[in-house]
Amino acid sequence: MTTTVPVHMKNSLVNLDIASHLHPQSDPRVLELEGPLVMTRGNGASVCDSEGREYLDGMAGLWCASLGFDDQRLREAAFQQFEALSTYHAFNYRTNPPAIELSNEILALADMPDGKVFFTNSGSDAVDTMIKMAWYYNMSRGLPEKRRIISRTKAYHGSTVLGAVLSGLPQMHKNFNLPDLNVIYTDPPYHYRYARRQEDPITFGRRLAQELDDLIVRENPDTIAAMIVEPVMGAGGVIVPPENYLIEVEKVLRGRPETRGEAGWPVPNVIPNGCQSQFGEPHVDTGHPAAA
Repeated sequence: MTTTVPVHMKNSLVNLDIASHLHPQSDPRVLELEGPLVMTRGNGASVCDSEGREYLDGMAGLWCASLGFDDQRLREAAFQQFEALSTYHAFNYRTNPPAIELSNEILALADMPDGKVFFTNSGSDAVDTMIKMAWYYNMSRGLPEKRRIISRTKAYHGSTVLGAVLSGLPQMHKNFNLPDLNVIYTDPPYHYRYARRQEDPITFGRRLAQELDDLIVRENPDTIAAMIVEPVMGAGGVIVPPENYLIEVEKVLRGRPETRGEAGWPVPNVIPNGCQSQFGEPHVDTGHPAAA
């Protein structure tokens, strides 16, 4: 793979970027001293920088290019749509043919014939929207106090204010003076770091589910709206949970007769964050929406 960026333009792009572009999840001082890595071309799963070096991008452009960086079908579909209607919104009862058709295709693939699709611009946006919907649902039931969200240590759920608070990563909290936003945390299903001595993965999964149940009871189930879960925890270390973990968590969230609260147990919906869930993890069929 070759690049067509001239030498003078390469230097110009780097200097312009340092002068004008604030990067997410990056140290501005390091960027100022070392400059950015400028990507100029893509081919399949590979990308090429302004120096002509080629990289196999295993993260698919932060999961935005799962079909590759030069998919001909996407290019043709985008060209045809731009010729007809480049963009249009769905606010105030408006819509457009691609949104209608894609909604139906997603429901068919997800096997959710009675579901609805709400389109967002990013994973952070999707997570924020799902939490708002959980709060709206409980407000409509006359339960405004039912708004706390359970997340997990080492979780990553986005870079908006709410997404960062939901993320159980201290480096995303400490420098921004983030509010707590009614978020509480439980341990991640990270057997290598969190298991007790000689505790096998299945026993570990059951213990974490029991600790989750204890947390809900201790914090009052009538105040908890939902739990947000990455089936595979990405930024926390690509943590694959024990095979029974999600099933045991589902049992807890569906509730047990002896712990039912007057305001309605089971309290939390499961909101699976789908950004890192392409690896065949056990399906938690909760009947509730998913953010992806």
